[in-house]
Amino acid sequence: MATNHPKRCVMYDDDTDGELRQMQDKCGVFGCYVTGPSAQPSQTRPRSNTGASVDGDASVLDNESFRDCDNAGGGKSLKRTESTSSIASNDSISAMPVAASEFDVPGVIAMALQQLQHRGQESCGIVTCPAGGHEFSIHKGEGLVSSVFSPAALAPLAGKMGIGHVRYSTAGAKDLITCQPFVVHTADGPIALAHNGELVNQRILMNRIMQHGVGMATKSDSEIIIQMLCTPAPTPNTEHLHGPDWRLRFRTFMQLADTSYSLAFLTTNGLWAVRDPFGNRPLCIGKIDLADGGVCWVVSSESCPFVSIGATFVREVLPGEIVHINDSGVQSLDVVNRPASPEKMLTHRVSKGLPSNASGASSHHQRIRAVPRRASGPPPKHTSGGPAPRAQSGSSPPVPSGADVATTTHKNSEVALCIFEFIYFSRPDSYLNGQMVYSVRKSTGRQLHTEFPVDCDVVTCVPESATPAAMGFAEAAGVPFENVLNKNRYIGRSFILPSNHSRKLAVAKKFAPLVDNIRGKRVVIIDDSIVRGNTMPAIVYLLRKSGAAEVHIRIASPPIKFPCYMGINIPSSEELVANNYDLAGLRDLFGVDTIQYLSHDGLIEAVSRGTKDDNGDYGYCSACLTGEYPVELEW
Repeated sequence: MATNHPKRCVMYDDDTDGELRQMQDKCGVFGCYVTGPSAQPSQTRPRSNTGASVDGDASVLDNESFRDCDNAGGGKSLKRTESTSSIASNDSISAMPVAASEFDVPGVIAMALQQLQHRGQESCGIVTCPAGGHEFSIHKGEGLVSSVFSPAALAPLAGKMGIGHVRYSTAGAKDLITCQPFVVHTADGPIALAHNGELVNQRILMNRIMQHGVGMATKSDSEIIIQMLCTPAPTPNTEHLHGPDWRLRFRTFMQLADTSYSLAFLTTNGLWAVRDPFGNRPLCIGKIDLADGGVCWVVSSESCPFVSIGATFVREVLPGEIVHINDSGVQSLDVVNRPASPEKMLTHRVSKGLPSNASGASSHHQRIRAVPRRASGPPPKHTSGGPAPRAQSGSSPPVPSGADVATTTHKNSEVALCIFEFIYFSRPDSYLNGQMVYSVRKSTGRQLHTEFPVDCDVVTCVPESATPAAMGFAEAAGVPFENVLNKNRYIGRSFILPSNHSRKLAVAKKFAPLVDNIRGKRVVIIDDSIVRGNTMPAIVYLLRKSGAAEVHIRIASPPIKFPCYMGINIPSSEELVANNYDLAGLRDLFGVDTIQYLSHDGLIEAVSRGTKDDNGDYGYCSACLTGEYPVELEW
């Protein structure tokens, strides 16, 4: 199977167009919609690609059914079973002590964005709409949520629904014009978009827009999305009679842009939540019960904000799902499937029964194997005691014709949730695939010890994201986990400095060694990943200087060797330390006794061990580790 290893490249002819690639990095989205006490929370089943509901009707389900809705797109749903009902819940809060008419929508969005601040620290914004309103209120700016949204800034944003966004990029276009949410005024009223992810075929889509005579105010792929949604869906449609058909517009866009995006989208008539067909970026739904019987429905990049705003977790948005929230509650209007392909697939399905004593080598594992694509559409509802019937095949509406449509070639038809969400990106208290991220990271540490044990006296980590993995390694090793570095929380991110001496000084300013926990001991230091490798030599220097007898490094993920083109800021291949040094070279570079990485099979096993899907239908994109991208990158 051929892999596709494109370098980061200039995507346009002029010398500023490289900014387009630099602008799309990690972000977080959030949205909420308040329904009054007369509107009963509801949920329709996800529809198959034929447009019919899963159960053959369009009935509205009660709350209990909503917790157990069927998955579409080839797998079981995340169900609110006993093991998942505690997700982001707060048993002491049965209802918010406010009525729907008094609910502070902008305040809740701002509070949620603070909980998503790890997904972006450069800029943030909020857009709201009042009940029955025809105009949006907007406030956004550069900086942290706490500095952008003062009480005075939030006061004019009152409304019954709204969306928010936090953004981080590493270079280029760091100004207010690129802050989200984006707002566009159309003949059908204003619309607003908050986007997490990165379109892999953004150049082709931008050319498509410009060929229709539409100019672009930025080079952001998020603006590409909102401009495409301004365009009526292809004929036949009835928009001229009944107004915009947002479901069909989303479907049309999603057939042109496979990945990567999770969207919170606002119109004057409701809130939309959309996840790309590969499920590359996470998105979930929660609810806040209000004192008068009303409900505030929320959507979020992660579940971690739910406890702080008094929300309970409901479920994840399915890959390819189009969800609409209005006064009638939550409706799943459609699921856009990934086209089938005869080619060998690249993401992985979990093979159950992996030996618990497997080493890191592939030969000691039952291979993680690719599996055939399921029939399109979700399985029908099954209530009898026998085996569930097989899903019926469906077909997607044809993609509009045109030479610019065939933008990507699918190389798999499995879900491709970014595995880096588990390794580093998501907050430890968030839930993905029914698992708390903290537990998954701890599992990677245990798996790392299974593959590469080492005699040691103490296990530690680089504060703080690697802490769960280090605790898992320590438990498996039967040795104590200790903090050996005290982190100064008032020192910002270290810049890449020009010399080893200056880097050592910068690390010494940020980390102070706890000498009594180090002196004379064999220390294993766990990190979740190594990207450029600029910090580790200085940390090892501190440990050696503090009297460590031995220093060993264990990394709770495989070597990062390839850039990400789907929304995570991983640099070009040339900058990645794993491409420039083998293990012996890294050992000498860092000045340690040994260094080992978790195997790719071991990572997949650790990430998948706690999934609630007995059939193992969760898939993961690990392109930054393997160079095998979910789609061909035809740049």
